[in-house]
Amino acid sequence: MLGLVARQALSLQAIEEEEEVQRENIFHTRCHVKDKVCSVIIDGGSCTNVASTSMVEKLRLTTLKLPRPYKLQWLNDSGEVRVTKQVVVPFRIGKYEDEVLC
Repeated sequence: MLGLVARQALSLQAIEEEEEVQRENIFHTRCHVKDKVCSVIIDGGSCTNVASTSMVEKLRLTTLKLPRPYKLQWLNDSGEVRVTKQVVVPFRIGKYEDEVLC
């Protein structure tokens, strides 16, 4: 299974429960990228789009060098990850087609 994390692409509303407001909405589904099934997590609280290196390599997606690399700290247990490349990921969920820059 290949993975893709995208910022909010669907409109989800927070539900209030006993004065506690849900601050993030996480939605998990599957999509097609280049006719392969991929796992997608849409996190309404995220401001970053992320595609796994293994997905990019297995699907042979073309990467672009980032002019200003940056670090992400929340992706794994081993600390920060240095982001040096971007990739445009074309995807399809049902009849809906789009692309996301990760």
